[in-house]
Amino acid sequence: MAVTHKILVIAWNLLSTGALYGDPGAAAAIKVSRQQQRRRAILNSKPSASPSPSSPGSIPGRLERSGCGIFGAGAGH
Repeated sequence: MAVTHKILVIAWNLLSTGALYGDPGAAAAIKVSRQQQRRRAILNSKPSASPSPSSPGSIPGRLERSGCGIFGAGAGH
């Protein structure tokens, strides 16, 4: 559906303005690909602001499990 929309937009612009179509070619695809690779590398190199479910670490206000009752050792004392 998106391809059909792009074709219709190009056709509309060509017919309404009388301009000739200039094919961006493979260089445009390579440029976009490099930009995507750079963006992904940056996103993958930054530490996440939120904890990961695989390694949650210590979260403020979260009860730690110690195996001694529901609320941990020393609860209620």
